[in-house]
Amino acid sequence: MRDLIMNNVVDTILFDLDGTLYANRRPIKSAVNVIETLRKNNMKMGFITNTDGRPVEEIHKRITDMGFDISLKEVFTPVAAVKQFFINNPNKSCYCLVHDSVYNSLKELNMDDINPDYVVIGDFSDKISYDEINKVFRFIKNGSSMLALSKTNFYFQDNKININTGAFVSMFEVACEKKAILLGKPSKDFYNLALTKLGSIPSKTLVVGDDITVDVAGAKAINATSVLVKTGHYNEELVCKFNLKPDYIIEDITKLPDLLYENSL
Repeated sequence: MRDLIMNNVVDTILFDLDGTLYANRRPIKSAVNVIETLRKNNMKMGFITNTDGRPVEEIHKRITDMGFDISLKEVFTPVAAVKQFFINNPNKSCYCLVHDSVYNSLKELNMDDINPDYVVIGDFSDKISYDEINKVFRFIKNGSSMLALSKTNFYFQDNKININTGAFVSMFEVACEKKAILLGKPSKDFYNLALTKLGSIPSKTLVVGDDITVDVAGAKAINATSVLVKTGHYNEELVCKFNLKPDYIIEDITKLPDLLYENSL
């Protein structure tokens, strides 16, 4: 691994979280040691997730409570992507249709509830109402652009299927005849914002994850190298059928150091 890093072939890794580094809130095998090994070799790392209903600080605490040596600035979520987006576009304003806990973490943004440049659409399950939906609809019809924190239509929790952010984004897209900019996986905008924050470039980056439709697709979107792990959401039948193929497949995250050492990525 040291030779690869010294030769400047790979200097950054973007890790998916749930299913890749941990499952059921417990590290997968010796995943904590893998991160420690990479850090000793001065690898730049980002830890990315599509969770849009929680502040970045809450997700960071969940990870560190499991024993991972990860800093807050290394965690990248759709909420973090929104912050980075407006850092890059400081003169733009927004209206945030998000959960209150997320809204509180976005207060430093240039908020505008009259004529915003962008409407940020995330998990707003705590404030769903016709009036709120209609307010955002009018913003978009009158010219506001949409920033979607997710385009996932549903999720499972407690063995029940639940409607998700993407269904509402699709509703606004159809009603307003506009397309939203996705600031979540597998959007290239999401991955490029993460790499900008890390000071990295796609050609020297690995994207490691368990979901071929999201993690591998995201890597391909920015022309980074993809590594698929056979844990979490891995589905061999789907891997065979999917139109994109990962560059590497490994059993689990503990095999990553061997891959880096044995292959000139």
